Amino acid sequence: MSGAKGAGLLLILAAPLGAFVVWQATVAVGADRAVAEPPAERGAPKEQLSAGREKAAAHSAEVRKAAALAVQYRAPTADDATRDPDAKGTIDAAAARAADLTDLDLFLSDLANPVFAGKVKDRYKAWTAEKAARDADEKAVSAWFLKVLAVASAGDATKELDAALALVDQYAGRSKFSDKAKAATWRVRARLRAADALATVANDQYRAAIKVKLPLEPGTNAVKTAGDTHRTLSDQIDALRESARQAADDKVALDATVRAAVEAKGAVADECAARAALLKLFAKDDLFTNAAGAGPWLKDVAAHYDRTKNDEVRALIRKKVQEFCEAFIPVAARLDDTVVLKGKPVPRKDVVIKYEPTAGAKVERKPLSGDPDGLTEFNVEAKHPGPATFVYHNGSDEYPRDLKPTDVSRAALVFNAARKAVPDIPGAPRWTAKTVGDLKKKCEPQKELVDQLQTPGGTAAPNIWTRLSGLAAGMDGKGDLFEPVP
Repeated sequence: MSGAKGAGLLLILAAPLGAFVVWQATVAVGADRAVAEPPAERGAPKEQLSAGREKAAAHSAEVRKAAALAVQYRAPTADDATRDPDAKGTIDAAAARAADLTDLDLFLSDLANPVFAGKVKDRYKAWTAEKAARDADEKAVSAWFLKVLAVASAGDATKELDAALALVDQYAGRSKFSDKAKAATWRVRARLRAADALATVANDQYRAAIKVKLPLEPGTNAVKTAGDTHRTLSDQIDALRESARQAADDKVALDATVRAAVEAKGAVADECAARAALLKLFAKDDLFTNAAGAGPWLKDVAAHYDRTKNDEVRALIRKKVQEFCEAFIPVAARLDDTVVLKGKPVPRKDVVIKYEPTAGAKVERKPLSGDPDGLTEFNVEAKHPGPATFVYHNGSDEYPRDLKPTDVSRAALVFNAARKAVPDIPGAPRWTAKTVGDLKKKCEPQKELVDQLQTPGGTAAPNIWTRLSGLAAGMDGKGDLFEPVP
């Protein structure tokens, strides 16, 4: 602590002692006068008067010596000894006060190992230990601000911030000598530093997430991770701004650079919220499993698109809408699990085609396929013509002409052809209100059957007609979403 501050405290503590010195001097002067003025009625012998004056002078000298000692704020020496009881009381009081003031000066000087000797030395020792703990806490906080933060995820940022705030709370709560304003400033700076570190991670994750093509892998994926990170960053910025507001309420003057950095986080928070909302749309859990979800999803996307002013982000949204449409409408449907053999339905899996690859060659057997491009009831005669081709089922050979498709299989061929015919022109959006409308129109005559179609490897009907009709309705009035993507 500075010498000026220590001197000020010494002056304050010395005020009662000064009053005491003045009082003692007054007593001495009064005594001197009492001896110097003999009674008016009769006079004393000359020797007696002379002795009285000498005694008064000696007393006055002792008192003045004691007063001089008192105003010097020092411990008495052998030269300061006196037999005068009044002067001795003053000297003893001055000695005790000097010891206390010396202890105070030692305490305020922040010496490494001060030795206290006054009446309250135990209290000064405790305070010194408390100040040492405070200084250690301050060094720990300073070390956190100097270290490189290991932040690669939202969890890392939260962990680092929690550690910093714990150090600040320890500093502020463990000692009565801690600087509350300094602690408030540290809290703001720590939140600011953690937010900056997490913002870097969020930006990297966002750039990676928007490159992931829809549909996303189920469970944890890059888009969901980036969305969670942006939401965490948004929460941290809210807490940062609250800490800055609290500091202002507590009359803590933040550095101009810190204030500007906090204010700048407002724009970051807005961007976070927009990104998180967008990523949430792309990572919707039932985005591709809910056959009736296209309309509501496009409505949400269109609202977000209209609020977005950034051309790059608008182009990104249009690109993702195209990816959504491409994945939402199945690329192809497989044939029905049932075929008709000699007018009766039989399981496809139980039907085998027997044929000779070439005339007179060994007969080969191949199961009837559900893939429209494989060996099916639609092409068995074309692929393996001749009298040596048979349809084997349940121990019997039948002629290929007796094998017929179901209406569901016919609907699959209609849908597959129409889906393949959706134009894919470089530089132009493939999915628009017109192309979806054309696809829907081709499927509409068999819409009930189209809704029964299954996809290769699928275990449940994807309700293709429901998807088509919902997508077409959702596109209505949202032409901007389906403009060309640069």
